[in-house]
Amino acid sequence: MFKRGLFFLIFFMGLILLNAQQYEIGLQIGNTKYIGDIGKEDYFYPSKLGGSLIFKNTINQWMLMRLSLSYFSIEANDAESYNIGRQTRDWHFTGTVMETSMGVEYNFFPRNPYLRDKKYYKFVPYMYSGLTFINFFGTLNGDENQENGYEYNGTALGIPMIVGFKYKLSEHFLFSGEIGARYNFTDNLDGTNNYFKHIEKYNGVPTTNINSNDWYTFTSIGLIYTFGDLRCYFGF
Repeated sequence: MFKRGLFFLIFFMGLILLNAQQYEIGLQIGNTKYIGDIGKEDYFYPSKLGGSLIFKNTINQWMLMRLSLSYFSIEANDAESYNIGRQTRDWHFTGTVMETSMGVEYNFFPRNPYLRDKKYYKFVPYMYSGLTFINFFGTLNGDENQENGYEYNGTALGIPMIVGFKYKLSEHFLFSGEIGARYNFTDNLDGTNNYFKHIEKYNGVPTTNINSNDWYTFTSIGLIYTFGDLRCYFGF
């Protein structure tokens, strides 16, 4: 399922790029933070490293189509939680998320590179949303009956909610910064949903909240390279 979804997104983006005349390609690195049934409940507390490769094409001065391929490491430990119940349960997990995302990036200021001498156009804040498809796997630990931990995997859809900025360094290079969350249509990024689905409590402590799906956040910086012909968009 993951391979088919990935193939579809890349194929669709390829069709867009064939008709595009201006492109952006960028690399982002930063920290991920899992939010779910294990560990700390902080939203943007740095946890593990992650990275994204991003492709974009310009629709107009305000909008770009965007495709990203990302690799995130996630982890959480009940011993680090402020929640007494989680501390008592004392479970932990490590996992990996491979994400493909496609959607629309909206610039709050019009971005016209032919006006690069004007300071107003050097800094452009933006927001991004669309659809993500993730493949995840990991190991859940804590049960003394599981000597090597409980291994799990799965796929799911999600919705990214991201804000960021771009700053023009030169004719072709932009510096970028982003902060955003991904809401996922799964409660199993940590493996608890599968492992505890028939167990209501573990050592007297609730095991998982079945009414709340798992999230993860990604805070990053990046470098973007722009190329192509923008004259058709801006009347030159």
